[in-house]
Amino acid sequence: MLKKMRRLKSLKFYFGLISVVYSTLMAIPFANAGEYQQALEHADAIRTSNISQFSQELDQLAPHKDEFSAEEKAFYLFLSFYLKALHGQFQEAVNGYKNLIDDTPPKVIEIRARTSLVNIYSFVQNWQDGLSQLSVLLSQLNTINDQNVKEQIIGIAAIFYNSLGQYQLGMDYTQQYKSLSSSPRSQCAAAQLEVEASFGLSTVTSDSDLFAHNREICQQAGEMVMVGLIDSFKIRSLIKERQFNAAMTSLQQQLSTIENTRYAPLMGLYYSLIAKVAVTLQRWSEVKNYADKALATLDQPKSYQPFVRVYKALYEYYLHQNGTSSALEAYKKYAEADKAYLDDIKAKNLAFQIAQHQSIEQQNRIELLDKQNKLLTLQQQLTENESRARRDMLIALFCVSAMLLVGIMQARRSQRRLRLLAERDGLTDVFNRRHFTALADKLLKQAGSQQQTVSCIMFDLDNFKQLNDSQGHSAGDIALKQVAAVAKQHCRPQDIIGRIGGEEFCIILPNTSQQQALDVAERLRACFEAISDAALGDNHTITASFGISETQLSGYALEGLMHDTDQAMYSAKTEGRNRVVLFFEQLRLTLSPQPQPS
Repeated sequence: MLKKMRRLKSLKFYFGLISVVYSTLMAIPFANAGEYQQALEHADAIRTSNISQFSQELDQLAPHKDEFSAEEKAFYLFLSFYLKALHGQFQEAVNGYKNLIDDTPPKVIEIRARTSLVNIYSFVQNWQDGLSQLSVLLSQLNTINDQNVKEQIIGIAAIFYNSLGQYQLGMDYTQQYKSLSSSPRSQCAAAQLEVEASFGLSTVTSDSDLFAHNREICQQAGEMVMVGLIDSFKIRSLIKERQFNAAMTSLQQQLSTIENTRYAPLMGLYYSLIAKVAVTLQRWSEVKNYADKALATLDQPKSYQPFVRVYKALYEYYLHQNGTSSALEAYKKYAEADKAYLDDIKAKNLAFQIAQHQSIEQQNRIELLDKQNKLLTLQQQLTENESRARRDMLIALFCVSAMLLVGIMQARRSQRRLRLLAERDGLTDVFNRRHFTALADKLLKQAGSQQQTVSCIMFDLDNFKQLNDSQGHSAGDIALKQVAAVAKQHCRPQDIIGRIGGEEFCIILPNTSQQQALDVAERLRACFEAISDAALGDNHTITASFGISETQLSGYALEGLMHDTDQAMYSAKTEGRNRVVLFFEQLRLTLSPQPQPS
């Protein structure tokens, strides 16, 4: 019974999060609202805050269903299916929503039904169907004039993409939602989503102003659960930075506030974080205490990440206590939870890839059908005016043409595959110098015609020859691969990354000022230092010297831009390595061209 109540609370909050996003939708009046509209709106207003009364009010309205107008009937059905979802009857709710949508209800109800489907699919981890419904909602944006409705659809997209782990898309929609948010609750939702996406993209550190600023937004809105979620991301940043004492202090200071929310998933999250940090600090009694609290509180699927933390902590605890059998049992559960968590991540990625493939396939199908219709029309005209023999000849000719077209398509596919191999550096999988130069030159010409600022980052690994000499060329190859992987992780899809020399790389960043490029370079520099691999040896840390210039200083010619950036990188080398230097005009006058020290 207690477990069922905790699950109901979890569902209440999960569906309540979506209600924050579309809370303004039902303020839009129906054109032909009838006498039961007010009662339905009251039930809607309390659907997550007082589930028992919400259910009673729907029961009281049920005998009058035959008296409802068409709009009221659609509204009542939506609320009924919402109640089923709150009670965990997901399949019945899904079937009901789909039937409701097929009956062409008012636009507001259709949007709410689709957002509820997205919400359910996210909760039950049916990512593919969730993406399908979300795609329908997003495709309707251009046909919707009401700003409130647009705001809610964009908010749903931000929530779902964050849940899916597609944090860049989550951030894109969060920024749109943030600019449209019209109430303190929706502004708080946008603030929490922004922190979540930033953490997922690894673009914030524990001392970022984003945490304090967005926390204040939710605190003013009175949304303490959202405040707790934002704080949890700051604490996780501290843990990533290995500031364990600071993380434990923050956890203990906020725990009573979190427990006062009575929101089980958030409490379980904090208990799991305390257990994880306590292991590192070797505070073993706290490890056991909070791990047990987490397991008693959590009622999510086993793929929920806190389970991985908790069972790992218990394994470490029993191992320390020499409890071999208990440690083994905890390790088994840890392995199961970790596998479930990783499987869930794989399922999310697969669903996203399938959705992208289906979108491309649908577009190709539409184009193919259009071409087929044109060919059929032509064929019918020929049939009416020509003899059977000539028609048969044309049909045969059409078949041959189709076969040739298939052959051409296959040849082009092979050419694309070969071209990709020719464009990439075989070791690091970034662009080779030739293709990098071609892409960068094209981008700079386009940017120059529009007077858009483009920045260039060039970096060279320090003491690379020493690494090769001491650890062997295989270690050097590993260092180059890991550096390239870090660079790709921290750059945007539109940025151009190339390996232009042995240990020298260059990045072209469109629509980026020199100061913004400095932030990127500093992140990369710090991440390079954090690279650890047994093949590199205990005494070798990967560092690099960075130079940066921009088109406002160096012009839009690639040769000039790279030359100035190279001058700045050379200055970084001569100033002691492992640093970032911005190009300025004096460098061009003071530095003479010469080979750069590694």
